[in-house]
Amino acid sequence: MIAVVSTDRGIPLYGPSGASAHLRHVTNALRARGDVNVFVPTESDGRGHAGAAVGANITVVPTRNWPRGLRSWGRRWDAAHIWRAAAGASWAWERAAAGIDAGARFCGPRILELNAPAEEAGHVGRMAAGAERRNLTTATRVVAVSSWLARWAVERGAKPERVRHVPNGSALTGPGNREAGRARWDLSGLVVVLLGAHRPWHGAKHLPALLAALPEAKAVVIGGGAVPIDHPRVRHLPHLEGAALADALSAADVGLAPYDGAPPWLSPLKLADYLAVGLPVVARDVGDAAHLLRDAGQTMPDLDPATWAEAVRALSRRTPRPRPRPWATVADEALGGIDLPKCA
Repeated sequence: MIAVVSTDRGIPLYGPSGASAHLRHVTNALRARGDVNVFVPTESDGRGHAGAAVGANITVVPTRNWPRGLRSWGRRWDAAHIWRAAAGASWAWERAAAGIDAGARFCGPRILELNAPAEEAGHVGRMAAGAERRNLTTATRVVAVSSWLARWAVERGAKPERVRHVPNGSALTGPGNREAGRARWDLSGLVVVLLGAHRPWHGAKHLPALLAALPEAKAVVIGGGAVPIDHPRVRHLPHLEGAALADALSAADVGLAPYDGAPPWLSPLKLADYLAVGLPVVARDVGDAAHLLRDAGQTMPDLDPATWAEAVRALSRRTPRPRPRPWATVADEALGGIDLPKCA
């Protein structure tokens, strides 16, 4: 049995965020390698249930709502409890959580998926840094979703030969039906799309200024829980997956990623989805955006509406080759060259 372990209660298996979607996609991708059991503190939270069912066994190990003074210790206790539930697995894939090193005591091979560094401060920060170092240095392999994180892991003590940069994938396999998408959502003319806008740093608040510089355009925002934009030319769509998402993205002419204050380790899922359907992209130049887009879009140094409008108009006349990146490819790259024996 393969254990997929996520100890962060803020990332429910069926949550609407990109982190939850990432957890679901990785879980499904690993099913080709054996029976998978995903161990999580919760399946959903107050944001609602999102995403299609994962094809794996699910073990929910509830965590406690610890008092503030005990929160750091409590998170570690909860994580250890979750890992005890996964003790019978042959090998494990762990989504790293800040300040948690319970997986370091797992008896078999352990793949540590690194999405962000610890960001706690003070005494708790020192404890978190020590736990993070133990987690990094004991993992069979560290899979970093961005080049920044790969470098950071080595700086924190991980052996370079055990660290691998593996960009995120997409569940989309190619373009959708552009005409069907435009008809379904009553779209015409120049259309820009912003996929996922429920985080402040996604930059949705800049859409009105961009539309003011693009009076001929309409905008579509896709994602449950998205920040509402009160503008007559903005259409809000709910969380979409599969063919419906492919159709909605293909109905647009340019994808947007106007990140505002995003961290340098960023490796966004939305870029992989845009690229999968062959949608040209204008993105803020943060994280791995330029590396991921290459000739399929343009990265911008700032969020000036006029220059973004100029880039949108230029890219709307292009049709890049679709570049699907299946999650099975992500799993293959992450696990390539590793011997995965069973626990002794």
